Amino acid sequence: MADALDQFLLSERRLQTAIEEFMTSCSALQNLTLEDQTTDNDVVDHKLNQIRACRNPLILAEQKISQSRTLLNNALSQFPPPASMRRLPTELLSRVIRHTVSHWCRNFPFDNTSILLVLTRVCRRWRELVIRTPSLWSHVDLELVDYEDNPRAPELERLWLERAGDSLLHVHFQCGTNEFKYYTPRYVAFPQLVTMLVPHAGQIATLSFEGLGTRQIVEALTEIRLAQGSTNHITNLYIEGAAGTGLAPPGRIDPSPLAWPPSLFKGISELMINDLPDAQCPSLYQLLTILKHCPQLDSLRLHKMTIREDIGAISFPAVHLPRLRFLSLHDVREWGEKKILSFLHPGSTELHLEINVVEDSPLTLTAATNFISRFGITSLCLLPPVFWDQDDSQIIPYLPSLRSVHTLFLPLKNRGTSAINTLLDTVGCKSNETRDPPAEERPRRVRERYCQGYVLVEYAAVCYKIHVLDFQSNRPTLW
Repeated sequence: MADALDQFLLSERRLQTAIEEFMTSCSALQNLTLEDQTTDNDVVDHKLNQIRACRNPLILAEQKISQSRTLLNNALSQFPPPASMRRLPTELLSRVIRHTVSHWCRNFPFDNTSILLVLTRVCRRWRELVIRTPSLWSHVDLELVDYEDNPRAPELERLWLERAGDSLLHVHFQCGTNEFKYYTPRYVAFPQLVTMLVPHAGQIATLSFEGLGTRQIVEALTEIRLAQGSTNHITNLYIEGAAGTGLAPPGRIDPSPLAWPPSLFKGISELMINDLPDAQCPSLYQLLTILKHCPQLDSLRLHKMTIREDIGAISFPAVHLPRLRFLSLHDVREWGEKKILSFLHPGSTELHLEINVVEDSPLTLTAATNFISRFGITSLCLLPPVFWDQDDSQIIPYLPSLRSVHTLFLPLKNRGTSAINTLLDTVGCKSNETRDPPAEERPRRVRERYCQGYVLVEYAAVCYKIHVLDFQSNRPTLW
């Protein structure tokens, strides 16, 4: 046995060293006195007791955390994580939808249906959010055609009005037609839509008619006004008839004259009358009386219409519109333009005026230039007549009256580039010299000669602020 131990010790020197160190330690322990370490041992025991006292609450907390972790892991294993669209906070999602959905909701087709109805089918959360947002449903588009005898029931329109709640409504009537067939228009669906709208008349802020007969428009407006009573929230009224249909068959346009009750327009701040049959356009007296009922009018657009003469009328009332800031007489007959500009007195110092350049009417030209000078027009758009010859210089008579104009708009359509050439010719920007003036010189000469501000061209710009003559844009830009 001793021989075996000797062989083991010889073969394992590291173990032999450890044994020697252990024996040395044992000898030292035999000579140790514990009385010297009593104080230190008491401190250690006290600390150990404190640790033991804290250990039990920690064990209980760890057990509760472990149980909660188990429950969460089980729930996550049963349900997949939500999609990114569902993680978006409700308030932020509501803002995104309100900013991205067009006001013309039903006229924005998406997969052959309304974009709002598509949003209600994404998920339950989106559906509840969209339905609970009345402002999304406040623009109500009422569409119909004038050749159906059995139209569908307006259930979708009723749904729109219900979801709009008590919010202000913006109602748009739009009537389609078939220009390739000869028939008498039948507005069968129109009375149903008006009847459905009458209970909500007090909420209407914007009312728009497009493609309907003028008689139907006036009758519907009368019925809605009567339902409103003394409460009137309509501030924007847009009337666009069906006279402009190029292939309109006989019987499409009603030739009988029409009354225009001025009380229907009370409280309007933005008014547009466009594309009415000549026989049903308001007369000058009717139009001036209508405008007198709109003292807070700030935008007036009269487009593609005739202002009928009042046979036997001697005097007409002057109309003061102190808040008028936008006046457009686009394609109004020259006699009507002259009369409107003669009796209309705007009060705003920043009025934008749109008129057609006259062809053979010195009286209309005088009325236009006097209006520009008298009321200090700051923004002017000179629209060309229907036939504007390329060599025509009809813009020249207007130039001396543009001293107050800061911004001049000229269209390039209908060969209107001749107006720009004429404008540059009169200020010496185009001459027989071999070299044209530099680009930055042209706007300055135009400005010094005629205007106090810029000259903007409706699809091109001559602007002294940026010192360029730019013909690259193809859409009008209002600055």
